[in-house]
Amino acid sequence: MNEENGEFIPVIADGGVPEEYKLDKTEGLLTLALRNVVLMPGVVLPVQLGRAKSKYAAKRTKSLNEPLVVVTQRDAREDEPTKKDLYDVGVVGNVVKILDMPNGQSTAIIQGLRRVMIKDLRVQSNFLESDVVLLEEML
Repeated sequence: MNEENGEFIPVIADGGVPEEYKLDKTEGLLTLALRNVVLMPGVVLPVQLGRAKSKYAAKRTKSLNEPLVVVTQRDAREDEPTKKDLYDVGVVGNVVKILDMPNGQSTAIIQGLRRVMIKDLRVQSNFLESDVVLLEEML
């Protein structure tokens, strides 16, 4: 519970991810590259937003209520990842909340929704964007 304003932020998604989740848009999705962590469908994860591109992607998708592609880097030391630096499979997620800390740091609470394959990734000046394909879930 966030004592400051009485909000409750769940750490496990209630009800899971709807099987019928469809992605209306599969091209030009803002993308967040993670270091040393993997987001899975149905999991809610706090992610520290250290890079300007990460902050932009998370805050923009939250403000527009759009999905965010989240994919893990192969090498956490890479500060400016390109497609070759990222795994091919990630998840499309929902930014549930963004917490701006007094020290200037930001943390995004992200819920993983569905696995996606990254077809193409473009590095723009202040963000990453990707084209994806929804993958079938495997049990």
